[in-house]
Amino acid sequence: MQLDKDKAISAQPPNFQSPNPNQANAAQSSPSPSSTSSSAHDTPSSSENPAPSSTKPSSYPSSSSSSSSSPSSSPKQRTLHITSYGHTIGPLAPRPTLKFDVRALPNPPKHVRSSQLGIYKPLQEWFFAREEVQTRFLTISSKIEDALQIAEANDQNDVFIGVCCQLGKHRSVAMVEALGRRAWLAGWSVEVGHRDMLRRRGQSSKDGTRTKERKVKEGYRQQPE
Repeated sequence: MQLDKDKAISAQPPNFQSPNPNQANAAQSSPSPSSTSSSAHDTPSSSENPAPSSTKPSSYPSSSSSSSSSPSSSPKQRTLHITSYGHTIGPLAPRPTLKFDVRALPNPPKHVRSSQLGIYKPLQEWFFAREEVQTRFLTISSKIEDALQIAEANDQNDVFIGVCCQLGKHRSVAMVEALGRRAWLAGWSVEVGHRDMLRRRGQSSKDGTRTKERKVKEGYRQQPE
């Protein structure tokens, strides 16, 4: 399934920069191949003789991506992973640090949902025009910030966040995209994922249970005894 790039919001942060071409030229002219592989810098040097680099930029670079040649002096790389998923498909694995359910928030009209996913700007504008959505966004952001502070205190480098709606295609996707664009604590990079956004109805999940069958079983469990 191919998405319309004109409608989709770019997942890359605005401060994304391509690697300096001078670094590649310096790496090719270096007399010792071992020296080029043993020293890597995420950010191009501003000196006249930049150090060779073989590091490729990631899709979600950290706001503080520069590193020193000495491992002891380089800051720790901490990553916030935020993933959307469908409640009817099943929980995330591994279990996230925090999970948020946005199924109670307003669902876009059917004609909007049928033609657009949560990464599309018109759907996001419709969704976040609702006051309850904005309030929920602020609440989720505050709880994630608390989780990041706890992770730093416990010397943890990764925090996993799950956001679910019914099918994992619209509301949870729009919410995760907004969270991914938000500025977080210094030293934390963000990775955004959408587990079920492109999943077809009835497609088998990882455990082999089809979506339709899972719905029937969950509905049976919810019946009063």
